[in-house]
Amino acid sequence: MNPEAPSGQRATGSAARREGASKAPTGRSAPVSARGAARVVLLVAILAVALIAAAILARIGRGEPLRAATFNIERFPKGDGQASGAFDLLKALEVDVVGVQEITNPEVFAREARARLGPSWRFVAAERSPPMRVGVLFDAARFDLVSTRTYDAIRTSERDRPAFEARLTRAGRPGPTLRVIVVHLKATSEGLDIRRRQHRALAPILRAAADSGDEVLLLGDFNATEIEDRQMLQELAVGAGLSWVSKGLDCTAYWSRDDGCLGSRLDHVIAWDRRARVKARGPCEEEGCATKDRCPVFTERVSDHCPVTVDLRF
Repeated sequence: MNPEAPSGQRATGSAARREGASKAPTGRSAPVSARGAARVVLLVAILAVALIAAAILARIGRGEPLRAATFNIERFPKGDGQASGAFDLLKALEVDVVGVQEITNPEVFAREARARLGPSWRFVAAERSPPMRVGVLFDAARFDLVSTRTYDAIRTSERDRPAFEARLTRAGRPGPTLRVIVVHLKATSEGLDIRRRQHRALAPILRAAADSGDEVLLLGDFNATEIEDRQMLQELAVGAGLSWVSKGLDCTAYWSRDDGCLGSRLDHVIAWDRRARVKARGPCEEEGCATKDRCPVFTERVSDHCPVTVDLRF
């Protein structure tokens, strides 16, 4: 018997066991690595979906309620009782920012706003303008003013009003920027051709504003007396990827004629939020738009236009 044989056999067995031991972990590591990679891919996918969902939800339901308005306060200040009538109504409506038209004395308007709405209210307006100015009234306790801009491109003559823009952010807090653009276009049916040119000039301004990433609100007295005016409003909104949210209003102003008082849809709002809720307030809400023998007392004391409010989230 060869005494080395058992030893050799034992050596062979030990080597086999060592070889098997060294191979065993290699055999187990492959599925573990595959499962680990799959988990990483799954986690990345879940994270991406969560981020997209968060962004969509933030866009849809973010922020706080915001009530804006447009109000043509006829030739302010035109007489006793106008300031109290206009500002009492704005206070009751609990507005946060207002685009105004026909302000002939900005200093008096700003003073009355502070006295009647509160010391935090501020008024900014176009400087290069005919006597009846457009501007933005806002609560500085809620908003910080980022910048203002006057757009003379929509003026076809020295008598036309420019568009005026105010960019606002939440006071002292991060968040989106609200870009409010106010207009007062040429009046009367005879002014339709001028309004066509004003719409053409306004379109690239609105598109650039929408492309900026700001939340855009275009509002004011469009003097939309004709069917074509309404077509132009729709085209203006669609061209900028925005929504003409005041389209369904029955009336926003009154026209006193020899045959009675007629409701008219002159004032409009184009906004980034398609779900915005818009209402014509004051006498348009309380007394309606049907033709009547005479116009509401409000038209003599305050304005022939009603304030139009728009509720959004910002």
